[in-house]
Amino acid sequence: MVLLNDDFDVLPSVVLEGRRIVVAMQATLYLLLTRTGYMLILLLAAAALGIAFPFTPRTNAALALTTVGLPTIVISIWVRPAKAPRHMLRSTAAFAAPAALAVAAIALPVYLLFLPSSVALARSAITTITVGCGIGLLTLLPRGEGGIAAGLEPVRSERRLWMLVGSMIALYALILAIPLFRGFFDLASLELGELVLLAGASVAWTWLLHLLSRSRARRVVFGSVNRLRRTLSLRRAPTAGRTGS
Repeated sequence: MVLLNDDFDVLPSVVLEGRRIVVAMQATLYLLLTRTGYMLILLLAAAALGIAFPFTPRTNAALALTTVGLPTIVISIWVRPAKAPRHMLRSTAAFAAPAALAVAAIALPVYLLFLPSSVALARSAITTITVGCGIGLLTLLPRGEGGIAAGLEPVRSERRLWMLVGSMIALYALILAIPLFRGFFDLASLELGELVLLAGASVAWTWLLHLLSRSRARRVVFGSVNRLRRTLSLRRAPTAGRTGS
């Protein structure tokens, strides 16, 4: 571009666009790897327990659409340029691994609770609770430098994020409410009390994760991991020196 136009003024805009793309990629990785993680855990748990797989291709499509597909497209559009994270893989794993375990920890008991009634009802229940948790994870995405809301005013970014959350909730509610959509995504009809119970569990789960993300316990755990990593690095350093000599 510089050679064709004989103009270096284009470089700042190219750098900013590159930074914006990196932030969008990071948000996509957060959601995609989290979903991959809890799907793998749930499928392995079902195989180990000898029960029916909790998802069908169509229920999985509803889950992917509302928790990963549309949210990542919207987030990629409205993120702004920001400084690239120093350790993207580490920060992504630090978000995705605990989040995947947390989703699986609530989704599997729900599936086992509804399974005696029917497999179809249990699949609808686990899809609903997983969609609720997946949408709740949108509120836990990192903000600030290197986060999805970097470069945006705090009020504006929060408003957009909650609009996205509300839109995904409305979309899934529409899928459950209209028989044509419900049948297309292979979902069974849930009673109002069951829907309220699953929605309340999703809200409580999201609220609990917000508390844990700000708690001292989380800082202690990550501090211990970092100290262990530094200790292992120091132990490997002398060995590497002797090998080189």
